Amino acid sequence: MNNKHRYVILLVIFVLALALTGCQPDEEPAEGLCPIDLTSPESEEPCPDELTEAEPGVEAYPAEPLEESPPVEAAYPIVEADLSMLLRTWRLAAYLEDGVEQQPADKTLTFSADGSVALTTTGGDQAGTWSVNLQALEPTLILDFGSGGIQQYDLLSLEVNELVLRTWHDTVELEERFLPAD
Repeated sequence: MNNKHRYVILLVIFVLALALTGCQPDEEPAEGLCPIDLTSPESEEPCPDELTEAEPGVEAYPAEPLEESPPVEAAYPIVEADLSMLLRTWRLAAYLEDGVEQQPADKTLTFSADGSVALTTTGGDQAGTWSVNLQALEPTLILDFGSGGIQQYDLLSLEVNELVLRTWHDTVELEERFLPAD
């Protein structure tokens, strides 16, 4: 290697060393500055509380013990096989408006395997069809009474001894709890 190459290599090393040492701060940053401010010292504001260190003796994360997850039965999803429990006559046993129990009206729903439904109230009888959308976030029961209208309910619970439906009228939550009529 000739002297010219050595001189160029030495010059490059010197320039790199000078550039790298020039990037280092000459003094310690002022106390209370955010680490972000080290790269752009224009901001002289202190760090927000969430970026500062915790006080000694204070636990950081998690602040409180984690709650237990709900039992599996509470989150039991309704599946296609459960729909056979719907095939019977149900009597309205409880009626709630925004969580406040009201006097339940005389009402029965009769579901048949062929997809037909009969609604009996003090106002009369209606016949229609029923279907369930299990793909929704909450399974949805759809009652279609033709010219009597379509009613949609969230199917909250379907068990052998209980059927719980929820719907909304404007901003009022309506919950109907049915028991087997037989």
